[in-house]
Amino acid sequence: MRFFRVGLALAATASAVAADGHQNDQWSNAARRDVEAGYRLFRANHPGWEDKANPGFRSKLNRARKLGLEAAFHARDERGYEDALGAFSAVISDGHARLVPTDTQLDATPRWPGFSTAWRGQQLLVAERDPASSVQVGADITRCDGKPIRQFISARLAARGMRPAEEGQWWSKSPRALVDSSDAAGPPPSDCVFRIGSRSVTRRLHWSPAPSDLAERLKRASDGERTAIGLQEPRPGLFLIGLPDFEPDEADRAAYRQLFAELEAKRATLRQAKAVIIDLRYNDGGSDEWALQTAKRMWGRSAVEAAMSAWQSPVQVHWRASAKNLAYVKQLELRLRAEGRSETADALGRAAAAMETAREAGRPFAVEPAEKSPLARDGFQSDFSTLVFVITPGRCASACLDAIDTFKRFPNTTLIGAPTSADSQYLEIRTEALPSGHGIAIIPTKLWMHRPRKGGQVYKPDVEATQLDWSTKAFLDLVEKRLTRGRSGRQLRTQS
Repeated sequence: MRFFRVGLALAATASAVAADGHQNDQWSNAARRDVEAGYRLFRANHPGWEDKANPGFRSKLNRARKLGLEAAFHARDERGYEDALGAFSAVISDGHARLVPTDTQLDATPRWPGFSTAWRGQQLLVAERDPASSVQVGADITRCDGKPIRQFISARLAARGMRPAEEGQWWSKSPRALVDSSDAAGPPPSDCVFRIGSRSVTRRLHWSPAPSDLAERLKRASDGERTAIGLQEPRPGLFLIGLPDFEPDEADRAAYRQLFAELEAKRATLRQAKAVIIDLRYNDGGSDEWALQTAKRMWGRSAVEAAMSAWQSPVQVHWRASAKNLAYVKQLELRLRAEGRSETADALGRAAAAMETAREAGRPFAVEPAEKSPLARDGFQSDFSTLVFVITPGRCASACLDAIDTFKRFPNTTLIGAPTSADSQYLEIRTEALPSGHGIAIIPTKLWMHRPRKGGQVYKPDVEATQLDWSTKAFLDLVEKRLTRGRSGRQLRTQS
């Protein structure tokens, strides 16, 4: 899933606000109103409030409100407003349930210390540097402002959307810790300790306006290169499938249609290939249909449907049947139908009908009818046995995890890359503006009961790529080394 900063204009810049006591009160009041509104929205619409299998949710939501209001009381500027929303969201600790600031000092230019960083394994490394910087690429940053690096990163980012309990969050979010912007809480560090080999040196950090492409640099630090949607053969017998985005615009949907056509046309070739690499770098969720359609064209429609039906046999999908959730589902159905995504639109139409029935009966949930494949009882087989390597980024969550759920049903799949992020059992988000106009609520609308992958569970790669270089070339080299080991009699580690 992805959060877009909507760009609502502030009435004054943060510096003007800080200089005016009346405006200071406005920030505090805005934070208080928005926290209270977020609490009411979650009570009325979040599936967790009515989830009898999660009795702690209500007390967690009450605690989120309490800590959010405490932070709102101290808010004196836009950063204070962000702290209040962040305090609320940190208690919920779910990427699908958050209060998110949307305008975040539009006039403020982020500052950087002359270098960007990347998390690899258990280390924060210097990824790129300005030519004028004295730090060395590859240096291990062990402490900042006297704090061990993990403690320092948690302190700066936990109230800005990072969920430290999820391993993938360290890979995807840590680069923000050494940036002076609204994406991190508190002042930036004044000094850090850099280690090269056995030698450590403390350096004072010099902060300057960040380059205009800072956002791209941070993503490049965590994910390396972005592979475009499509199929390519970068080396003889090695095929690369780019799945970087599960929230495609029209141009990307056209690229997906082209990809599906190529997978069908070249399936015989792919069955004889050395390996197929599915690249999920840059993917943080959206709709699972793009991964499902990809899998069906590789392993076969009947095999995928039977495998997923068997895996999801205990699952029940419960929609929270609030008026606003129902309106969202109906609008989404119309939009997807207009985009030609009729299969998903039909499923949403059935969900909307069930929600209306539940509302008429006064029930909090509508249970989505399960659709079981008749092949699931007899197991499933696929004629596609080519080795498949899936590149997993730390940011992978939501529908990106659904993609891995699908690919890992087949024993010829190996994960390479980083541990993923996680999600809860609460899915299918919608957004709603908060009263101040400076933030939005991210609200899940449905509950997956008895999902085999538990809430908070990450995928750990079979092969963790801890090298700083996350270029496509580096991953191709890694795959070829694994293939060489396989040919020499050593078994590749896989899981079904």
